[in-house]
Amino acid sequence: MSVFPKEQILVLRMEDYHQDIAATMTSVYAHLGLRGLNANEERQMNMVPVQNKNRKKMNIGKILNSTEDILRKFYEEYNKDLADLLGDLRFTWDDYYNMA
Repeated sequence: MSVFPKEQILVLRMEDYHQDIAATMTSVYAHLGLRGLNANEERQMNMVPVQNKNRKKMNIGKILNSTEDILRKFYEEYNKDLADLLGDLRFTWDDYYNMA
């Protein structure tokens, strides 16, 4: 924030992207001052295959509750600081874990 003003920085949550790619991309385009995509352009963009996907990834199941608690406690202060800085409480993780 010492180099760029807050208005020039866009921080996105991966959860939001996965829940609604189109809305997330609309916010990115708006933040950059670009015109929005029309329906055909949006459809073409969504047809491009993911390039960095790990095709050998195994489904190992849900995270252990004890591991989740450790991670939540470790990152709690950092997430609160980020949420305060951005003025967005969604970065505290509370809404994400309470929705599950």
